[in-house]
Amino acid sequence: MMDVFAEASRLNSLGICVIPIGSNKRPAVKWKQYQRIRPEKWQIRDWFYCRDDLGLGIVLGSASENVFGRDFDSPESFDKWVSTHRSLATELPITRARRGGHVYFRSSPVQTSKFDDGEIRANGSFLIAGNGN
Repeated sequence: MMDVFAEASRLNSLGICVIPIGSNKRPAVKWKQYQRIRPEKWQIRDWFYCRDDLGLGIVLGSASENVFGRDFDSPESFDKWVSTHRSLATELPITRARRGGHVYFRSSPVQTSKFDDGEIRANGSFLIAGNGN
């Protein structure tokens, strides 16, 4: 089981904007303001400390120092990307998700773009990076 508080604190220290995600895969807080700013350390402690019922969301774009995410909709398409981009797959942060996977990267601002097998998520969106249970 992932220690969600420790991971949220670690990501925040790296300049990544994190928010708590409820069991319904929706933000567990009003999160629109975090599209522009990162929460304070005390907020992360209040949200995540000793909580194993919350997931961890990464807010993409300017609040996370231009971290964006490639979201794959199926395990097959994610695995294909990993096998054809081995170097990037070892250098960039990636996470497997039940429905596919995510690749995180820093870039100059990009727009959300749809593909047959998923999308690039940009400003104004988030990806679920993990859960505590």
